[in-house]
Amino acid sequence: MVTGLICFTGCSDDFLKDKKVYGSYDASVVYENYETAKSRVDFLYQSLLPSSTGGSNALTDITSAGIDDDFSKCTEEYGDYSIFNDPTASLTIQTVPDYFYVINSERSPWGRIRECNNVIEGVTGSATLSQTEKEQLLGQAYFFRAWRYYLLVKMYGGVPIVDHVQNPVIGDGNGENLVIPRSSTKACIDFICDDLELAASYLPARWQNEGQDYGRITAGAALALKGRTLLLYASPLFNRADDASRWKDAYDANFAAITKLNEGNFGLAYEGNGGEDNAKNWARMFATYTGGSEAVFVTLYNNVSPIASQNINRYNLWEQGIRPGNINGGGGKTPTAEIIDIFPMIDGKKPMESGVHYDPKKFFLNRDPRFYRDIIYHGAPYRNNNNESKIINTASGSDKIGATNATTTGYYLRKFQQESWNKSGNFSINAPAIWRLPEFIYIYAEACNELGEDIDEAYKQVNIVRERSFMKPMPPEVKTNQQLMREYIQRERRVELFYEGKRPWTCRLYLEPTSKEE
Repeated sequence: MVTGLICFTGCSDDFLKDKKVYGSYDASVVYENYETAKSRVDFLYQSLLPSSTGGSNALTDITSAGIDDDFSKCTEEYGDYSIFNDPTASLTIQTVPDYFYVINSERSPWGRIRECNNVIEGVTGSATLSQTEKEQLLGQAYFFRAWRYYLLVKMYGGVPIVDHVQNPVIGDGNGENLVIPRSSTKACIDFICDDLELAASYLPARWQNEGQDYGRITAGAALALKGRTLLLYASPLFNRADDASRWKDAYDANFAAITKLNEGNFGLAYEGNGGEDNAKNWARMFATYTGGSEAVFVTLYNNVSPIASQNINRYNLWEQGIRPGNINGGGGKTPTAEIIDIFPMIDGKKPMESGVHYDPKKFFLNRDPRFYRDIIYHGAPYRNNNNESKIINTASGSDKIGATNATTTGYYLRKFQQESWNKSGNFSINAPAIWRLPEFIYIYAEACNELGEDIDEAYKQVNIVRERSFMKPMPPEVKTNQQLMREYIQRERRVELFYEGKRPWTCRLYLEPTSKEE
């Protein structure tokens, strides 16, 4: 009894004051150590970088390849129907996908913005991280927050700006204190650009240790997204009055981006050595690392199953899925004849305007070298699952590739494939970069042309990309005609960025016709 009394009277709440819950890690632990703080930034890459396939949610399942989602089906790359262009379907609140409000916090754009805000606040408030460490971490977090908002604004225009971590427990106003009104498109554009300017000021033009940091966001990538954002704001989608000042802002931003990317030694892969008349090296950059010279913003892929790795690794299912016919289970992607016709002849002109003879029955002769690396057509050489060279038969034949799964359009997609492979399924681990340098060269060229004061510079920039794949320069008359230059830039974008997931947004942002409208 005495012992029990001593134990009872000797206890107090004081022993709890210095205790921590060691099974959890809050900001006081995570952001006071560089490695653990860096792991939080690395999580942003894991959750925010696009995948090679993904789903069809335009704001959560971002992909780095042209999958047949609801948007791509509306273009001539697939020529299919989705809810957005099916004349037999009614657009209702039940049938139109809601990309804005997603309950699952791991996939919701707002859940991901919250993650960015958490990192920004945690790193900023750290008492032990050095200023250099803070800036490196913050630069990446500000970029990803801007990237999320860019995707939202591209889809919806003005959206609510949440620039801090909201605490739903604080306050008793039934959540009304957490409601943030929708901002204007202009306010959102300014917010995105401010984040990107800050990110660019914190990040290096190129990371010194590429063996460890290859693929991390650079200052050039941040400025490139700023230029892309301002071109969005200057495009017909948001600039119906064609305000020239917006084009000037886009021009200045993209010039700064190109300058910073050059400073970081970003350039066209295999420039001056694209592979002669068959663009062999141009195609190689999609399957092998090229020192990152062209990948401004990139997802690194592997061939480790996402189930086996618990989603830590990024499994590249794209290449296996696009192999034609019966090759190791591949189903193939089937471009339309309409998109095939976009490819110019070897002299750089449209097929029916070219000085090179064009035979519709032998459409594959004398085409842009990129054509042969993008398209598998009837009679094209290809390697089967024994690495044997065969001739593609897109229609029938018991011993021909594609015989068991003939294409409905007469074509298969070849782009992004590495044909030196084997039965075990050792596909190349890379997939196209989310942003390649040519995309920003086109953006810069477009801004030059729309200002109407620097068409010569636009002509020069587009030809730099064309000449890499051994294409002839654009006709000289393009330099004296703003509308003709605009058409050439749009066509070049469609050819160079073929099946890289760009076409649906180009149609929407620049109000270009799609296959169903043409």
